[in-house]
Amino acid sequence: MHLQFLLAFASQALSLNFALPHPIGPSLVGTTSIELLDTSRLDPFAPDVRYQDYTATLTNLASQGYIVVGVDHPFDTGFIEYPDNRTAIAVNSTTGTPEGAARTVDVHVADLRAVLDALATNATFAKQIPGVHGTLDVSSVGVFGHSLGGATGASAMAADERFACGINLDGTFWGSVVGTGVDRPFFLMSSAVHNQSNDDSWKWFVGNSTGMKLEVAVEGSLHGAYTDFAVLYDEIIAAGYDVPGAAELLGTIRGARMLEIVGEFAGAWFDRCLQGKREVVLEGPSEEWPEVKFWDS
Repeated sequence: MHLQFLLAFASQALSLNFALPHPIGPSLVGTTSIELLDTSRLDPFAPDVRYQDYTATLTNLASQGYIVVGVDHPFDTGFIEYPDNRTAIAVNSTTGTPEGAARTVDVHVADLRAVLDALATNATFAKQIPGVHGTLDVSSVGVFGHSLGGATGASAMAADERFACGINLDGTFWGSVVGTGVDRPFFLMSSAVHNQSNDDSWKWFVGNSTGMKLEVAVEGSLHGAYTDFAVLYDEIIAAGYDVPGAAELLGTIRGARMLEIVGEFAGAWFDRCLQGKREVVLEGPSEEWPEVKFWDS
């Protein structure tokens, strides 16, 4: 289903020459693609121009002054194009079971930790990031993701103290972190139909976590609204076209508005837990963000 929508949206967007909105922050944003090979382990998903679903959200965070590293997981991410034009297509089909999802999260966590290790010790690798001139201090970083990526962020925090705070965008938690929770700040941001009342993993994770917590839901949104598809769908509709079934994936909220909400709240969360800033937007409902519903955690 995801691949079908990816192809449908990409086809419409490319044919109509659409582009993503400008970032919300004041900083200029540069991007690069880097291949990292972790020779310490085998890739369990490996068999015997890549479109990133979250480009707009990553760019928004970068425009607020952060170095943002998006990680694609070979043979699990739908399609990857490497800098030398090699490709990797997803073959991992195990995420449909709890055991498979938990195993995939563990692999993703290992990927994230390998990236941090490289950024901290490999100047040749780190300097490929625009504006970076040597290794980076990765002793306190934020981690976030959508769907299984959100679960990965929580598990990464449980496994590695360098991940100082995290955000889960509408993802069910998998694996041992459900029972242990985390002891550092964590933000849960969901669609309108997802919360602790209908996802036990959220209830148990929140109950077992001892760090600062915040849980909000965005009215009018469904699971796919956290991806770039929602923004592209705005433009497709404005041009007089449609993608059948998109509303059942995205919800009724406009993609551009959803992008603003995620950018504002994610940026504020990282400003608060990484830089110690007071962020009023996180303190409760407001007229500026009426779609955001706050839950008691």
